[in-house]
Amino acid sequence: MIGRPRPEVLAVAGYVPGKSKKAVEQETGITDVVKLASNERTASPTSSVSAAMAEAARHTNRYPDNGAVVLRSALAANLGVDINTIAVSSGSVGLLQQITAAYAGPGRDVAYPWRSFELYPIFTKLSGAREIATPLTDGWSVDVEALVDAVTPDTTLIKLATPNNPTGTALTSAELQFIIDGVGDDVIILVDEAYREYVLADLWDPVDLVDRHPNVVHMRTFSKAYALAAARVGWCYGHPEVISCIKATQPPFPVTNMGLAGALAALSDTEALEAHVEEAIAERARVVAELRSRGWDIPSSQEGNFVWMPTADAVELTQSLESKGVIVRPFHGEGIRMTIGRPHENDHFLDAL
Repeated sequence: MIGRPRPEVLAVAGYVPGKSKKAVEQETGITDVVKLASNERTASPTSSVSAAMAEAARHTNRYPDNGAVVLRSALAANLGVDINTIAVSSGSVGLLQQITAAYAGPGRDVAYPWRSFELYPIFTKLSGAREIATPLTDGWSVDVEALVDAVTPDTTLIKLATPNNPTGTALTSAELQFIIDGVGDDVIILVDEAYREYVLADLWDPVDLVDRHPNVVHMRTFSKAYALAAARVGWCYGHPEVISCIKATQPPFPVTNMGLAGALAALSDTEALEAHVEEAIAERARVVAELRSRGWDIPSSQEGNFVWMPTADAVELTQSLESKGVIVRPFHGEGIRMTIGRPHENDHFLDAL
C-alpha cells in the first residue's frame, strides 16, 4: 500500500456510472445504440439554452461566480423566498457530499432506506459515520416505520430520495410527515427530489415544509428534466442556518460559467420543460402498461423518468439487451432500471426486451 489511505476510503468501491454508448458500440459493432441507463433527458437542451452556454464559454478565462448570485436570485424569486435560503453547487451530488460533510462524521449515524441512491452509503462511509440502512417494503417503497424505529440518539442526518432511485416509488405527504414527526428536530432530513418534475401525485410545498420544519432540506437538480446532466448544476432550499453550514463545505467555484448560464436559461424556458415532462409521463405510462401486459411485476408507484423492473437476472438481462443495442442499468440480483427516453428509443428497448 502506497501511503496511508484512510480505512473509510479502502472500504468503498466508488461510484460506478451507467455504461457509455460508445463502449457498447465498440463491443457490439451496433451503430444505433440507445442509452437508457443514467436517467438523463435523452433529447438535447433547447437552442436558447445551448446559445446561452456557448456565449458563457467565451469567458472561460474568468472564474465563475462563486456565489451563483444570479441563478440563486432567480430560484429564490420562483419560490418567493430570500436568496440566503438557496445553495447552488456541482449537481445535487455536490450538495449531497457537502451536506454529508457538514452533518455526518465519526461518532454520528446517518440513516436512509435501502435500496436507494448509490452515493448515500459511499458518502456516509467516507465521512466516517455509521450507516443505518433500513430495507424497503415488499412493494419497493420506503418503510417509514422501520426507518423511524431505526433512528438512534446519534443520528444526525436522514437521506430520503423521493421518487426513490432506482425503484421509482415516491413518498406521500403523510409518509414524509410521519418521518419528520418521528425524529428529533436536531436531525437534518434531506428530501432529495431530483425527479420531482415527473411526479403526478400531489406534493408538499417545499417552502411551507421548511418553514414548519427548519431541519428539512429540499434538494433539486438541473440534470434530469432540464437536460443539463453534463453541466452539473444542483440546488437546495433550507433554513439560512442550515444553508450556511452547507456553504461552509463548498469547494471554490463549484459550477462553471457555462453551467450557470445554461441553468438560468433552462429555468426561464418553462414551455420546453412542460412539453418534455408531458411526453415523458405519457411514455412512462405506455412502457409500464406494456411491461405489465408481458407479466412484469412493476411497483405500483412509478414517478421518476425511469421504470424499475425487479428481476434476479439483472446482470444477464442487461448484457443481453446490450447485445441488441440497448443500455440499461443493472442492480445485481435485484432488478434493472430503464430510463424513459423518446418514443423511438423506448420502442427500441421494448423490441429488444
